[in-house]
Amino acid sequence: MNNIKKSKYTSNILKGGGAIQDTKTLLKHWTETKPQDEIINNIVSENILGKKSRNRILDVLNCIFIPRYINGYSENHWMYLKKFVENEVPDNIIKPILYFYTSLNEPLIKDFVIEVLGQNYKKGILEVSSNMIELFIKNKVKNRSIPVSWGDKVINRVASGVYAALAEFGILEGKAKRKISTSLIPLESFFYIAFFIHKEGKSAKQIINNE
Repeated sequence: MNNIKKSKYTSNILKGGGAIQDTKTLLKHWTETKPQDEIINNIVSENILGKKSRNRILDVLNCIFIPRYINGYSENHWMYLKKFVENEVPDNIIKPILYFYTSLNEPLIKDFVIEVLGQNYKKGILEVSSNMIELFIKNKVKNRSIPVSWGDKVINRVASGVYAALAEFGILEGKAKRKISTSLIPLESFFYIAFFIHKEGKSAKQIINNE
């Protein structure tokens, strides 16, 4: 995904991790025929997510769903995701696609997967812990590769959010001890992502070598 888009670093992920089931529910209710504020008001007032508080619903909407899939990159691609959900496409196909969009709009996830998980995988190191993510973030903040001013408490929560999201998206597997998943993504997911990258002007060779 190099050079497709540069997104801002935020701490949004600490609000919901992967939020896959919430995302699917929201996609069913999202529409282009109403203003965004009206849709949000309806979702909150009807509590379609079944959350305990209004603030929790707004967290999922404003920190997870809208930045990743509605206002994020690429414009209006949520419509394709909505069709997948409406047609009950299996989760194992949807998850890699949702991860793809998340990584485009959450650069911290993309950076950790490429710079740490990808390199460790090549070395045969599969074990992953939340502490690894926390250390990665601290080093990036310290050397200003991540241009934010997060304290230790925020870094810890962001690391936990990244860890949870990677597990939910299927990048990590296992319960007590998690490791990099060795499962291949379904061809349907691969074809969708490859087509997206192709539409961004990448050649076939660049698609195969794309990170």
